[in-house]
Amino acid sequence: MPDTRPCTRQEIVDGFNPQAELSRADSFDLQRFGFLPGIPDARWAPALALSADDASFELGGALRASYRLPDTLRAGPDIRFRGSVGPATFFATHRLTYAYNWPDTVFDAKSWRGDERPIYPEIPDARLDLDFDWLHIQAGRSEMHLGPVPDGGLLLSTEPWGLDHAAYSLKWKGVRFTSLFVWLQSDKRMVMHRAEYVDRHWKLGLSEAVVSADTNDIFPYIVAPVAFYYLMQWNKRQDENILWGVDASVIFPPVKFYGELLVDDFAYEPATGPNKIGGTIGGEWVSILRSEVDLCADYTAITKWTYAQRDSLQNYTFRGRILGDDLGPDADRSRLTVSWRIIPRLRLKIMGFYERHGEGDVWHDFADDGAHDRETFHPPFPSGVVEHHLGADAELRFTLIGRSFIEVRGGIAQITNLDHHEGSEGFRAVIQTDLYWEF
Repeated sequence: MPDTRPCTRQEIVDGFNPQAELSRADSFDLQRFGFLPGIPDARWAPALALSADDASFELGGALRASYRLPDTLRAGPDIRFRGSVGPATFFATHRLTYAYNWPDTVFDAKSWRGDERPIYPEIPDARLDLDFDWLHIQAGRSEMHLGPVPDGGLLLSTEPWGLDHAAYSLKWKGVRFTSLFVWLQSDKRMVMHRAEYVDRHWKLGLSEAVVSADTNDIFPYIVAPVAFYYLMQWNKRQDENILWGVDASVIFPPVKFYGELLVDDFAYEPATGPNKIGGTIGGEWVSILRSEVDLCADYTAITKWTYAQRDSLQNYTFRGRILGDDLGPDADRSRLTVSWRIIPRLRLKIMGFYERHGEGDVWHDFADDGAHDRETFHPPFPSGVVEHHLGADAELRFTLIGRSFIEVRGGIAQITNLDHHEGSEGFRAVIQTDLYWEF
């Protein structure tokens, strides 16, 4: 059923306000505070909608299906609901997925009878939010992304699963302090805090994260939104995995420039240890020469041993994947993306990329690799026999009704020095079609 509630006076006014319409530059997402997910997209059209002056409830869902060559299938329904009572907002998605021979199928569910019955139940997001004038409280599960990079992020990147967390934000005008506590596993926790300022044409964020196996001892960190975790763990004589991040974006309409710096470890004396750092620099040009074409380019580099730690339980990972950019350590990447809105419902997106991967990985810290002096602490970048990936991805999406769409995507990549063997080569190609029907 469509939403039949009467329009409020403000909704009528907004409907005639040209400034309320979305512009092409909305992809800049300038006013997005912090990294905590916001309220679900207001354009979602649920099957059932009930509302009153200070409460609402909406119920709906979607059907998803993907087929990838050769001979892999993933399909299933989503059941979704959300509601609000005063300052409290809640929502959740329940998902069943049939995944036959699908690579990287589901990272947050256990199948019924494994390969015999490859059906996976998931709850990818389920959250409660309390929003006041100066305070926002959030608890539950959500996918989170941090930083100005559209696809990626050195501290928190886009991942296919949600993080179980509790968080709060203190906000005033353009300033926000946020603290986040994440349950990664029974003996592993992450605490992160962030200070951010947003102005009309620029944005600056400072973040710090700690991953620890001593889960009880770092719990009080969540109530210290402006204290440096590095000094706190140093005075406790603890050895936890601490990472710092700085990110910024500047807008000169219709162009945005952005950058991000990650410091996992920095050797003040080069002979005593390696520099474990990463960085991204990029830019986005929306509606080139007033056309329907957008252009985005960026470069990312992450040094060897970044995200890793002497205690493997404190690696910056979750469910076997890096919490930050999945490019991984000892690697760099250049990307160029062109997006063309052919007609309002049809969009073509093409990305070309070149990556280099050294022999380092997130599971081996410098002590595991035998580094012990200035020369071995600072190997060539990337190190060892370097894999080279040169390729392109393309996707064509047609929007059906509302947010329902059908999409065809494909990708090719030529790899040299495959698996770090000098002279070996490989070629990879993938074709996939996706259907998403919302009800």
